[in-house]
Amino acid sequence: MRYTKPSLNYSEQADLVISRGMICDRNDLVRHLQSIGYYRLSGYWHGFKDASENFKPGTDFSVIWKTYTFDRQLRLIVLDAIERVEIHLRSRLAYELSQVGGAFGFLDPANLPRLSENQHQQFIDKCLDAYSHSRERFIEHFKSIYGDEHGFPPYWMLVGTMDFGQILTLFRGAPVNIRNVVSSELGLSSKVLESWLICLNTVRNICAHHGRLWNRILGIKPVIPKD
Repeated sequence: MRYTKPSLNYSEQADLVISRGMICDRNDLVRHLQSIGYYRLSGYWHGFKDASENFKPGTDFSVIWKTYTFDRQLRLIVLDAIERVEIHLRSRLAYELSQVGGAFGFLDPANLPRLSENQHQQFIDKCLDAYSHSRERFIEHFKSIYGDEHGFPPYWMLVGTMDFGQILTLFRGAPVNIRNVVSSELGLSSKVLESWLICLNTVRNICAHHGRLWNRILGIKPVIPKD
């Protein structure tokens, strides 16, 4: 099917919204369309529409805007919480894995036995990319002092360049005993913790890219502990 919808200016967008039954101050609506965008705001008023694409009686833009600002505040709160999980996992995994495999143990696939050869290589490639592009002072210092001998920093520095997805891969690939140590400290099984981390990774990406978190279907389901 060919896409034929035209590009509308802000005034035309406002007129379209009002013609469909939205209660609002037109100037206020135009101002928000300019700063936020029609398409982004439409995600918050979609649930207020009927089958004919008109707004249900009584739909007021002030409610849509309050919902939008609530979602923005929700993302900030959720990111703050996820940051604590991410930093904790970085610290614990770097410690436990380096104690067993050494400072550069991640380079040996045997130290991340739950990853396939291809998965391990993809993980190393992502780590190298993150390390190469990092401008953190501790990374720049390591490169200047040890870069002639080492293409990677030790575990405890490398995890500081990883995103949540790489931390998740590190947990997935870790030996069973280390997975159990890290998860049991949190009162969880490794299976439950991994499922939560998968979910949190998705949520974090939504928040980090300013996506809509309110009323969002994630498409993944974290495991609920039996106890």
